[in-house]
Amino acid sequence: MKFEMWVNVTVRDKNGKVIQWVRKRKCSSYVRAMMDILRSQMANGATSAVDTGGTTRSLVGVNIAAFQCDAAVGVTTNGIRVGTGTTAVTIGDYTLVTPIAEGVGAGQLSHGVTSVGTPSTVDTSRRFTVARTFTNNSGASITVNEVALYVL
Repeated sequence: MKFEMWVNVTVRDKNGKVIQWVRKRKCSSYVRAMMDILRSQMANGATSAVDTGGTTRSLVGVNIAAFQCDAAVGVTTNGIRVGTGTTAVTIGDYTLVTPIAEGVGAGQLSHGVTSVGTPSTVDTSRRFTVARTFTNNSGASITVNEVALYVL
């Protein structure tokens, strides 16, 4: 079994017209919490992981909400998150270096719904899409350097 995650970014103007397409990139950095949560789910065994606020949380395999990443409009506690940090990822990281806040002010983005698509099988691969739209209503440029998937 091969586990891979990919990021595909499309930048659109306020009318929805594509103004830039950033090529699809393979994610190359997984943090410790990802494996701790996955192991807990697979083994139905207790473990712990550090949440995005730095608090150690107990995980039990039957707690399926530990992978909840769908999020409503404006929610920043889970779902796809973006940030402006440029520090290299380490295995112990548990949050973005500089997450972009929800809002319409300078340096902020409006966070749309994070949706989780239906799985499909293509040849020997099983795939699904997790998507979120971010809208820059601030009038200023924002450079996104980091992307993360926050789960509850």
